[in-house]
Amino acid sequence: MSIGLLTLLTIIDIAALVGVLALFLILISNRLNNINANLADSSSTVTGIVAHVEPIIPGVGQINRTLGVIAGALPLLYGLTEKIVAQPGRRAN
Repeated sequence: MSIGLLTLLTIIDIAALVGVLALFLILISNRLNNINANLADSSSTVTGIVAHVEPIIPGVGQINRTLGVIAGALPLLYGLTEKIVAQPGRRAN
């Protein structure tokens, strides 16, 4: 092979490499733009959720206390219902 042919093949290889790298950069750029758009949508959704939650925040303590009382009473209620169902002469539906 002559030096001219080797030089031409080297130039073609370098051009192919640059072309493939450019293609990957374009694909990565498109993917990042899609991610950016999705993050913007998520950000606006979170902003909307925060706006809906703000009126509830002052009452969260009371809600948690009430739910704690209810959760504490559930085992007692469950035990009472088992005793009622287990009484002789009663049928469970």
